[in-house]
Amino acid sequence: MKILKKLAISLMGLAMLVGGGSLAMWGYSRYEHYQMVKQVKEAEKQGAFDGILDPKNEHFWTDTGKLAPHADLVKSYQIDYKSVHRGNPMISNPYVDVVINHNKKLILVGYIDKDSNGNYVYNGGPYGELENLVFKGKIDK
Repeated sequence: MKILKKLAISLMGLAMLVGGGSLAMWGYSRYEHYQMVKQVKEAEKQGAFDGILDPKNEHFWTDTGKLAPHADLVKSYQIDYKSVHRGNPMISNPYVDVVINHNKKLILVGYIDKDSNGNYVYNGGPYGELENLVFKGKIDK
């Protein structure tokens, strides 16, 4: 009977240890996401996303050095805060998607970085249907 009691106590202790560790990791993950969203919002305040609306911005809207033919289609953008994640565990830059013209199929995919002056910049480019629309002038069906 003593052996069963010791075994039961040991198993309960192990379960509490594993459960507590996973709860702590879940809490840290939520905290890390909160910090990344905070960083993205700060970058937005500094104007890191302002170049998205400029069709002559070669950073977003060029294809091998020449201006994309349909880059002027962007009328508005919205940052998708649910998409914020740590893309590369070796660096601390948060990855974020930007929705174009309130259409979830038209997105820019990129990450927030700091330039040599310490200002936030958004490094990204068109993805999926937006890429087809901007560079080829059509959307795949």
